[in-house]
Amino acid sequence: MKSNRVYGADFGSYALWLGVLSFPLLALAFAFAKLGWLQFQDKGMILPLVFCLAAMLLLMLWLSRYRLVFTDKDLSYRSWRRSWTCPYTDIAGVSASRVQPISQIPIGAYVNFKNGQSELIYTKAFSRAAIKDLFSLPAA
Repeated sequence: MKSNRVYGADFGSYALWLGVLSFPLLALAFAFAKLGWLQFQDKGMILPLVFCLAAMLLLMLWLSRYRLVFTDKDLSYRSWRRSWTCPYTDIAGVSASRVQPISQIPIGAYVNFKNGQSELIYTKAFSRAAIKDLFSLPAA
């Protein structure tokens, strides 16, 4: 394995969700352009604006928590659910939990350990390079 590769949430994950959440902001921007600042305030549009911006901030915080780290000796995974580290010598294999129907990219992957336990990694937030490195583990 190459030394110390750290993968966070892929740019595409941020772009997708921020794009979806930006649709209400477009409507608010249109209202602001049409009404002006004083009428925008008078019509109570500040609260929806703050809500949309807060949702975007929470999304960015949520995605920033995902990390997949490959070092010379072990694999580490961090999410909101839990964090764990395991030496490569304890990994029996990696299997897909579900795959996307068209692209055949795994949505999740189980890291199976030699002691019979397994851990789920949500691969949908990571880049294809991270997924490729993860599924190449049994060959390492």
